Amino acid sequence: MWLKNVLLVLCLIGVSTSMASYSASCQGVTRTPEASREGTVCIRVGDRTLGTGFLIGESYVATSWRVISDKSSKWKPLENLIVECPDGQIISADCIAVPTEAYPQPDYYNFTILELEEQPVGDIQVYEISDGNELPRIGSIVYFSGYVFGIPMMLTNRGMLSGVDTTNIDLICVQASVNQGCYGAALMNDSKIVVGIISGYTGLNSNSMTGEPGDGVSDSARIMDEDSESQGRHHIAGTGFAVSTKYLNEYCDLHGIVLE
Repeated sequence: MWLKNVLLVLCLIGVSTSMASYSASCQGVTRTPEASREGTVCIRVGDRTLGTGFLIGESYVATSWRVISDKSSKWKPLENLIVECPDGQIISADCIAVPTEAYPQPDYYNFTILELEEQPVGDIQVYEISDGNELPRIGSIVYFSGYVFGIPMMLTNRGMLSGVDTTNIDLICVQASVNQGCYGAALMNDSKIVVGIISGYTGLNSNSMTGEPGDGVSDSARIMDEDSESQGRHHIAGTGFAVSTKYLNEYCDLHGIVLE
């Protein structure tokens, strides 16, 4: 009996020591869900929310071209853009990655960069961006945070990377609830590295209460061709799509923009 008690005490000591060691190792370490929020910003024009973006430098924000493009004119960004930082700071911004006839990539790959007119005050979280040369691992857990339309707060989502399509564009498929206001959000892996920019989704059509499937979009080029208004019909989403950060990196390298 005494031997059993001794073994029990030793086991309890071992568990206690392991928990203390784990707790100590976690101190000062930001978990990925929190990390996916710290550099995420809301992009607006006046009081109208356009979508989500994320800090890639003290003066730069990355987002989706569809978020800030003027639908009434080809390859023209909206004017009077403002960025709201996680701590509430509001800063005016200008789009500096505008597609042209000579270089249409921001439109084709659905990314852009905003330059802040002034740097945020205080500590800010700048995300580390994957070069995109190595495709993410299918089955890995990913996170993204964004500003869903109609909800006055940032929401964080967790999903599984379920596929990669390289037919026309390096497109990452995620099993997660992606809503229109999340366009432009950073898709972050468990190492807190951004591997993609949320760009679209498919799922059940909110206009149908019968549960009939929506568009069933699977072709990467078609996904990129759909505008935000047509995608906005789908509010119950089963699969989200993110464009690889490879194209964002290529643009920055070409134009001398240093990612931090």
